[in-house]
Amino acid sequence: MANLRVPASRSSLTIVDTLWTFSIQEYAREQAGRPVVTQFGSLGRTLDLARAERGLRPADATFALASVDEKSPSQARFTEALASLGWQVEAIDFRSTVPSTPNVDRAERMTNTLSPSVCYLLGLTAGRPDPEVVVCSGSFDLFRPLMDFVVNRGGRAVLAYFFRGLDPRWLSTGRLLSPASPIGWFDLEPYSSDILGVDLTRVSDVDARSKDGLSAW
Repeated sequence: MANLRVPASRSSLTIVDTLWTFSIQEYAREQAGRPVVTQFGSLGRTLDLARAERGLRPADATFALASVDEKSPSQARFTEALASLGWQVEAIDFRSTVPSTPNVDRAERMTNTLSPSVCYLLGLTAGRPDPEVVVCSGSFDLFRPLMDFVVNRGGRAVLAYFFRGLDPRWLSTGRLLSPASPIGWFDLEPYSSDILGVDLTRVSDVDARSKDGLSAW
């Protein structure tokens, strides 16, 4: 977290978890049967739109969090491309993004997560006047921190991601689509053609987490 700095004057952030953008990119590649590259410029513009439609102020800063191999030239180019958008990039060694678990058998492969870094940014912002965040992630690890940000800290928060990629707990325990949810929701799927080059609204792979089935919440 040493590079993460949020000046005191900034209280409205956009946070992009690139592990989750790569996850939906891989899904789109599998569905399309061809290479897919996330257009982060289009993603940034769509997240700005999410802010406007949900009544949030323009972002003071956009943070892109990335789990990287610091010796990889291609990953260095990736983080440089993100920085060229004017985003503040936090590149974290991939070995540091593997979560600790109470598991003696270390041979088991673990996934990576950037949720602790997202939570760190939420904590930095929460104590400021009128704090706001838009978070691009599907991780349910963020449910309680975002609830605290809104309910206890008086902030406003919007989760912006692709509906079919959400951790299902957002739609059960988190009740994200409920009109009473303190956390706002913005579905990126209608913008997937611009962001991914694949129209996910035409891919009928949405499982039991159907929007119709949740609309009565």
